[in-house]
Amino acid sequence: MRGLTAASSGNAVGIGMADFTTTGTVASIDLKTTYVNAPTALTPQTVKIPIYFNTDREVVEQALQSLAVENPASARVVQIRDTLSLEVMRVSTAYANELSKRTDVVALGSESEMRFDAEGSLVPVDGCPP
Repeated sequence: MRGLTAASSGNAVGIGMADFTTTGTVASIDLKTTYVNAPTALTPQTVKIPIYFNTDREVVEQALQSLAVENPASARVVQIRDTLSLEVMRVSTAYANELSKRTDVVALGSESEMRFDAEGSLVPVDGCPP
């Protein structure tokens, strides 16, 4: 999980479903709001704080190292813009090979490495191919 939207007003109900996040995401949580909403929704387990690191790059590296795969390049990885925008995504080569067999999915761009900016943040997914 890379962050909370402004519309959440710091309510992090759901963060507990993530395995990894960033230090910035944790810092943006409004604990008072979150701690009122979770028990009210009968979902206290959804606000447990995942393992977090300072940058997206560190999060991705640590997440890949935690997998039970011999070669991290064989991991099926998907990067989405947000949970409300699933129509365009970036996928790893391992997953692209699997998706190429489907008729309901269209590749919009060519293969490229996962991209990070100078601060270690993932380059966002937008509606345009890389």
